[in-house]
Amino acid sequence: MTRLLRLACSLAAVATSTGWPSEAEAQQVDRPRRIFFVSSAADASLVKRVDCFRDGLGSLGWADGVSAAVELRQTHGRPEEFAAALEEINRVKPDLVAASGTPAAQAMQRGVPRIPVVFMMVSDPVESGIVRSLRRPEGNLTGISNVLPSTTVKLLEVIKEVAPAASRIAFPYDSANPGKRIELRILQARAPGLGVSIEPHDLRAPRGVERAFAAMKSSPPGAIIVPTDAMTTGASERIVAFIAQLRRAAIYQTSEYVDAGGLMSYGIDTCRHFRHAATLADKILRGAKPGDLPVELPTSFEFVINLKAARALGLKLPPSVLARADRLIE
Repeated sequence: MTRLLRLACSLAAVATSTGWPSEAEAQQVDRPRRIFFVSSAADASLVKRVDCFRDGLGSLGWADGVSAAVELRQTHGRPEEFAAALEEINRVKPDLVAASGTPAAQAMQRGVPRIPVVFMMVSDPVESGIVRSLRRPEGNLTGISNVLPSTTVKLLEVIKEVAPAASRIAFPYDSANPGKRIELRILQARAPGLGVSIEPHDLRAPRGVERAFAAMKSSPPGAIIVPTDAMTTGASERIVAFIAQLRRAAIYQTSEYVDAGGLMSYGIDTCRHFRHAATLADKILRGAKPGDLPVELPTSFEFVINLKAARALGLKLPPSVLARADRLIE
């Protein structure tokens, strides 16, 4: 065997041992690429987000069921179920894992060392320990952050502008989600400067949703900030209906709540977010290494107001707030 041939064989062995696709494998078209989409959420909006991811892949030439097959794996808000998902992933060895949410991305970072992972809806991937840096994530993970900690203060500022008399602001959240714990700390640090206090309600606790509702009904807060996590999305319709009955102003992190009757939201366009994550998946399926692809950040945010909800609350929104809305729901 010539020296050049031995070198080629050695490089091929390295490619196989590291788990990254060789060029020949990257160009293989005789079977659909298998993609596991893993999320801790379990609500109807997740299905729509997966469809947005599929649409993004389709626009890049990956026809669903033909050249790529996206399979949904949900843990239904139960962290202990990630173990079964990890076991299946490492046994089946799909071509790619798409992980939605900080808990899912952390689980993949800990338990899937050799399969490429693209994450999305992660609040702070560096502080959460998912990647080493945004510019050079290294390892087998990259993705797109929703930078929610950076916009969380905006939620507080807007709700204070809409409900200036509010001195206590409720924050129902999933305490098992590290991204939400980061956001809670940010809110609590900023709140005194605006003359308010943040009252967290742990929805992860036993009967957490019912206990949060009972506490807010017994001592109504001045306003409510609702983050997006597995617990709030799983109870989204109940939360929107309860807040309407409580007759309090509320702001949400994603517009799905506003479309369902909530007052207003400020954050990313979730469908665009998931479609954009597909561009990273496309690069990896074509041979790029995740660790060489910088983590991407959203470049636009949307402020959505439901005018019907405002009227039902008897709330007169300041003209300055209305003027900043990207979308008004009549």
